[in-house]
Amino acid sequence: MIQYLCAKEILCIVRRMNLQKLFKDNNIKLAVIGFILFVELSMFISFKRDLRTNNNSNNSVITSFQTVIREKANNSWNNAQNEIALSNEDSEEINEQPDIAQVSATPVEVIPIVEQDVVGTVTNLELANQIVTYAKQFNGNPYVYGGTSLTNGIDCSGFVQAIFSNFGISLPRSAPEQGNIGNYVSIENIQIGDVILYGYDGSIGHAAIYIGDGLIIHAMNPEHGITISNYQFMPIITIRRVL
Repeated sequence: MIQYLCAKEILCIVRRMNLQKLFKDNNIKLAVIGFILFVELSMFISFKRDLRTNNNSNNSVITSFQTVIREKANNSWNNAQNEIALSNEDSEEINEQPDIAQVSATPVEVIPIVEQDVVGTVTNLELANQIVTYAKQFNGNPYVYGGTSLTNGIDCSGFVQAIFSNFGISLPRSAPEQGNIGNYVSIENIQIGDVILYGYDGSIGHAAIYIGDGLIIHAMNPEHGITISNYQFMPIITIRRVL
């Protein structure tokens, strides 16, 4: 194939030359043209033979190539089937596990953080009884806002502070401050001597001492003075234990 192309290029170059100038003799000129035609015919025949041989070789190569492609395709198909089977097994295992998105979307009950409840009786039950007994002796005395006298007049938080102060226990003066003393106690675990803080909308505005049997003693108001009442006479904000 390459030999033919080279010869063809040489003949083209010769043709492009001016034969009239090279060969003035007509006989020589005819001989050269005949030689060129002979070479072209020979090259053409050789080219056709080579092309036929190459076609047979190419057919063999193509056949081998097709065989390789077919084998590759079969292997790819088998590999794809195996991957699909493994993928299905993995999908079954995944389906057996809980869906994280569904678990996350499940509503979770939010439990508010509260203080730990004190369970059991007061540390010093004898002292608690003494406090209750002492407080009861002022039952019926007047209520005075801002007052500090257990006999002449006192308000709710002043009353609680004065009663505990008699036993060496120091408490804040205002009811909101008394809401942070000691330990938190639930209504189910309330004991005598515990301090109950009352109010509305979460704001502490009243203080009392629990004396047992569902009762409290407190400086209620100017009308009732220091009195004993049901412990549920108004909303409870918190219960504190200081004993």
